[in-house]
Amino acid sequence: MLRQLISPRSRLTRSQRRYALRLLENVTPSQRWGVSGGVPPGVMVALKNGWLPLNADGDWQVNSVGWISGDGRDYLMAVLTTGSATEQDGIDLIEELTGIVWRNMR
Repeated sequence: MLRQLISPRSRLTRSQRRYALRLLENVTPSQRWGVSGGVPPGVMVALKNGWLPLNADGDWQVNSVGWISGDGRDYLMAVLTTGSATEQDGIDLIEELTGIVWRNMR
């Protein structure tokens, strides 16, 4: 789906792609984590995050998908996790991984 949002040969119209990307680029500040981890200001990030406690024992599923474009980089990324003790542990793991990817995508 992400590829359909950024491709000019998409099955979606240009207007539909612009609308969806505008929503993904302007998420609520408290939810601006995940694939944006380690990405400097000024780089465009369009993202969608999800989180769910799988049981009362702290087994969290935390996910982040998005498009990162700028500063010589242009890539799609999806990070899906499960088994985190807390939601924040899952977020921290995703942001650590996405920071590594950002630094090594040149």
